[in-house]
Amino acid sequence: MIILKKLNIKNNISSNYLKWMNDPDVQKYTEQRFKKHSFKDIRSFVSSKNSSKDEFLYGIFIKKKKLFHIGNIKLGPINFIHKTAFISYFIGEKAFWGKSYGSKAISEIIQIAKKKKLKKLKAGVYEQNLASQKVLKKNGFKIEGRFKYEKVYNGKRYSYFEYGKIL
Repeated sequence: MIILKKLNIKNNISSNYLKWMNDPDVQKYTEQRFKKHSFKDIRSFVSSKNSSKDEFLYGIFIKKKKLFHIGNIKLGPINFIHKTAFISYFIGEKAFWGKSYGSKAISEIIQIAKKKKLKKLKAGVYEQNLASQKVLKKNGFKIEGRFKYEKVYNGKRYSYFEYGKIL
């Protein structure tokens, strides 16, 4: 079972979180890989999302003896006119990779999006990120666009896919 909850700067900005943001394996298919992150950067990011009216950042937690933060998922920016939003996500704790936690987090964010009366969600994925493509498909997302030669990864150019799901 997973729980999505708003991140608390005081309790959830941990050394694990910092490690995830600077781990090349965790960030290899994100734009975050181009930057060295600090606690200050993370606090600033979380604070900006917590005060945003159109972006909502949630920690992905599992219940062990206590809640254990394993990753993040973000809804937004939301376009309130068109009732659409992007989602982005990652599982930072590698021990939880391949165990359906990403898929479950997406399923939960879909429910949150529906409560916000959104009509469509979108997500961008690097061509090589097969795990992310799999969890999106599992949650009913379909490829709506392929942008050839769009992203650079390990010195080579690859396609970028945009997935969508009508709610």
